[in-house]
Amino acid sequence: MRTGNEEVCRVLETIADLLEVLGGDDARKAAAYRRAARSVRALDEDVADLHEAGRLTEIPGVGGALARKIGELVETGRLAYHERLAAEVPPGVLDLLRLPGVGPRTAGLLWRRLGVEDLEALEEAARSGSLKKLPGFGPKKEAAVLEGLAALRRRSGRILLGEARPVALALADLVSAVPGVTAVSPAGGVRRWCETVESIEIVAGVEEPEGPRGPAAGSGPGDARGPDAAGRAGGPDRFVAAHVAGALRDLPDVAEVLEVARDRVRANLRSGAGVDVRLVPARLYAGALRHFTGSREHNESLQKRAASMGLELGPEGVLEKGGRSRPARSEEEFYSELGLAYIPPELREGRGEVEAAAEGRLPRLVELSDIRGDLHVHTDWSDGHLSLEGLVEAARARGYEYVVVSDHSRSLAVTGGLDEERLLAQKDAIEEVNRRLAEEGRRRRTGRGPSVSSPGWRSTSSPTGGSTSPTGSWRRWTS
Repeated sequence: MRTGNEEVCRVLETIADLLEVLGGDDARKAAAYRRAARSVRALDEDVADLHEAGRLTEIPGVGGALARKIGELVETGRLAYHERLAAEVPPGVLDLLRLPGVGPRTAGLLWRRLGVEDLEALEEAARSGSLKKLPGFGPKKEAAVLEGLAALRRRSGRILLGEARPVALALADLVSAVPGVTAVSPAGGVRRWCETVESIEIVAGVEEPEGPRGPAAGSGPGDARGPDAAGRAGGPDRFVAAHVAGALRDLPDVAEVLEVARDRVRANLRSGAGVDVRLVPARLYAGALRHFTGSREHNESLQKRAASMGLELGPEGVLEKGGRSRPARSEEEFYSELGLAYIPPELREGRGEVEAAAEGRLPRLVELSDIRGDLHVHTDWSDGHLSLEGLVEAARARGYEYVVVSDHSRSLAVTGGLDEERLLAQKDAIEEVNRRLAEEGRRRRTGRGPSVSSPGWRSTSSPTGGSTSPTGSWRRWTS
């Protein structure tokens, strides 16, 4: 099984968390793992292809030792170093990171000093006043912890998209590597980019087995047969379900696998959210992805639209007379059959988008190409990994017109935050970069490249030639 980019990122980030939780000299290595994870996530290539070509060290921040670890993960789907670290830390300690203001170092302190191993123990420590024994934990911090725990309970098992999407993409990577899977994608609220989701839904297209179908691979957590046994007993569909279940069990985010059936694998995350992997014949994949992506209200609107045209809908697509399905080859084809413009996943909420698609008045969604700049970036002047010049090249590659450097101030000296003297030096360096960009634009007669500014000072065009003044607050910047 080839491990995909998102799963590599997840493992590298988890290693960084574990190193900081454990503390000691190794905690300093965490920054290298986070930097490597960011670089892998930014890749336009498959990390497995880079490994096969012996090019992993070309990834920014990846040296020989990290390249060997990534290679092991890509080849085997596991990393011994990650598993060794994970065995040293109770699983519930990483759950503490779900609370605002609790990072890996704080979680490690809570665990090592107070024996806090999960959210329940943290609440008990907060209510008993034990947190006050730790440096930096006064009454306000204690109250913030209790408020954060209450907020988690109010979400009733729902998780933020920022937590759910990386898990969904990592799952999709793992499922796509299972033999017999031809296509896979997150569905449901994750694919619609909802702010919070109750469950992570994945749809996978699977090659159909030859010959008669046997019984399902298993109906619940009591089915202890391994992937190979399941595959021999029931053909590739059982083989796929069993392998997907095995991949889920290997994820630290997964608390338990609840069901393993021919067409479905269900699990629960430690956060309380559910995972639902739907396995469908490859020829029905497009229809199933459409069905499991849309909200209930969206699908009901489509049913009404089909009924008004004398048609019926099934999960796979339009039904022919006699109830036989006519699966669409793509989602675009499905919507076209109903006389509709293609409705992007983000709009499939049942809020009038079907009527808008029929009348040709769907809104155009914002895309990456619409983003003209970035108003918050860090450089190697504090805790970023790009120089000012590297930042300009990265911005230029994205077609940006401007970037605003927002490096940390001296209040975060641990990250190399800037004091007044370094802020003034950075101002001069930024002005020099902008001067070179303007000169380069004149030479090319193409206009200057992306402008660079800092929120710590303001550069304003004026009849007197402009002025710059260091400040301690955000200022609007105009070129």
